[in-house]
Amino acid sequence: FTYGADHVTVGTSESRAAALFRDQLDSAGDSLDIARSGGFVWCMSGPNSAAACGAYARSRQRPLARGDLVLVHCNSYVDGHWTDVTRTYCLGQPDERQRAMYAAVAEARQAALAAIRPGVKAADVDKAARSVLQARGFGDAFKHSTGHGVGFSAINANARPRLHPKSDDVLQTGMIFNVEPAVYVDGYGGLRHCDVVALTDRGPEVLTPFQGDMQQLWLDV
Repeated sequence: FTYGADHVTVGTSESRAAALFRDQLDSAGDSLDIARSGGFVWCMSGPNSAAACGAYARSRQRPLARGDLVLVHCNSYVDGHWTDVTRTYCLGQPDERQRAMYAAVAEARQAALAAIRPGVKAADVDKAARSVLQARGFGDAFKHSTGHGVGFSAINANARPRLHPKSDDVLQTGMIFNVEPAVYVDGYGGLRHCDVVALTDRGPEVLTPFQGDMQQLWLDV
């Protein structure tokens, strides 16, 4: 992700931007002592990123523009074990609306992580994140669950534990899942931050801690 962010520029197409991230993913896999690795990356920018919550999200030929939110999603695997990561960049300094979106998602992420511990209902973790977004005026713009199990398929929103308002799952030590609070504003843009978390006896361990500070996602272009 760091490599891709360093090489994305204004005028690059979504498809080309996704390829930059994917090429680095492939190179990293080549350097590891593993039997097999792979994955896919897609990039959606500007108004397109507002549709990143839907099925069949994909990169298009739209050129990236200054001021865009650029949502980059990656599913990769090593020896059959999958991960699920999303970062949303801003090309240049974010405007007031974008800053509000970043702040809301960051606070929702922290609220979810603070709620995660063995024995907690998965629905309560969703409630912690969703309540933050609701309080910040983005309740209707959060269009999916706070997270789901990760590990044995690229994307499976029904994999347990399901961090969903109606989930009856209970968190247990050893579970691996994602935490992905998001805001999608139709016609404007989408912002999602997706991390993979392992639940230990001590609480959540974030396995994807890079670029955890939202300001690291604001690119100087």
